[in-house]
Amino acid sequence: MKLSIQLLSVILPASQAAIQGALYGACMNRTKHEENPPPGTLQGYHCHFSSRDCVDGEEWMFPKDVEKEGLSCTCDDDYNENVYAYACYSMRTHQVTCAAEKSDCMEGAYLMGPRYNAHHEVNETCVIGSPAFGAFEPKSCGKQCLCNFGYKSRTDAVEPGTTDYGKCYDPATNQQYCAANKMSCADDEKYLEPFSAAFSGPRCGCDRAHTGACIKEGEVKYCAVEADSCKSDTMSFVNAKELMAMDNGIDCRLCVNTWDAPTVSPAPTEEITQPPTDSPTVSQMPTVTVTLSPTEKTAAPSGAPSEAPSKAPVKATKAPTAAKICVDDAEFRFQDKNNKSCKWIGNNSNKDALCEKPVIRNACLIVCGVCCADDPAGTKNKTCAKFLKKEKKKEKRCVKGQINTPCALTCGRCCYSDRDYIFSVNDGEKPCAFINTDAKVRKFCMGNTKMKCGVECGCKDYTVKTM
Repeated sequence: MKLSIQLLSVILPASQAAIQGALYGACMNRTKHEENPPPGTLQGYHCHFSSRDCVDGEEWMFPKDVEKEGLSCTCDDDYNENVYAYACYSMRTHQVTCAAEKSDCMEGAYLMGPRYNAHHEVNETCVIGSPAFGAFEPKSCGKQCLCNFGYKSRTDAVEPGTTDYGKCYDPATNQQYCAANKMSCADDEKYLEPFSAAFSGPRCGCDRAHTGACIKEGEVKYCAVEADSCKSDTMSFVNAKELMAMDNGIDCRLCVNTWDAPTVSPAPTEEITQPPTDSPTVSQMPTVTVTLSPTEKTAAPSGAPSEAPSKAPVKATKAPTAAKICVDDAEFRFQDKNNKSCKWIGNNSNKDALCEKPVIRNACLIVCGVCCADDPAGTKNKTCAKFLKKEKKKEKRCVKGQINTPCALTCGRCCYSDRDYIFSVNDGEKPCAFINTDAKVRKFCMGNTKMKCGVECGCKDYTVKTM
């Protein structure tokens, strides 16, 4: 029997519900902020949904404290002041999507973090409709994952409402509505991640995504994504369902649509014939996806395609096959000279200038730092990981060009950090990002940590660096 699901806007009629955008907090590094006020690549604060995204040396600022500091954290049509969202890279489609939480990323995605390209300087000319740029430069536009703005490939125009959010689904009533994250849902509701197969119906942008609110003495003080934004000693947090039940005429969303003038109607209530299911048969791919653009401080995940700088877009002279999407072309010879292979390019003192040439950059992807990966075809009829499983065999064979060319990742030619890796420090555990001084490099960069935290420990191989 075919079920139908009601996609609700709010319980109140549209004429009675006043849509309000949420307020947001920030992670503040006081020292950096005082020394390097924004705009700049070392700004001291970053806007986030919760304190979970703060790192060592940062304090969590409540939304009202952000306002008192004269700062701004938004999810509106201002690109420069938007809250950071999570960047997810699909190893299957080689595309980047943006989501509220890392758990919202599609299954098997490479997690690029909640501050992807945050070190870039983005000036006030980056607005809706601006062409994206800055794949290989410290200045960029459209190359970040933000609450309202999804990541844009190459020179595609910056577009609002392009970050995807999930839904809260009530099995008892068979109703669902767009939600900021799982904290927006009630205990009796199931959260449907935006890229999961259980997600059905229209996609959810920030203007459709409901949030909860911070309340005091039964009165809504402001809309908020979760309890982190409410001062615990004076306020309490209500989720989206609880807020709807208060019948107070307030409809809290991540953002208010101000770009589709003159008027914006609330989320539609159309019926959806495809119900969510715990055992789907067809995967649902994201609606808005883009191609990865590595930056000078961001390593493209294994298998990532290249993106040419927006200043000089190029076409590959030899399109890589699906099986060889990130390899150095072993047959390539610059200017048809037998000795001028990708290896020769890599050893050349003028490598950076040579790699600016499209014909070289597209042939020598790893040497030129576009990406880094093992050739899926492997070597000697085996995958690289299997062929070089034993450490002694790896040490002996990886010095040979015919092995380290197809097995770049396994042979250690890739400079990367494992964002899920944790190592012990005294009585606690720390991520690679904890290694942020020369003293910590000397103390912790050894053994497995040195390998897993390659960027922080100072690896200087072919690929560009991750944050």
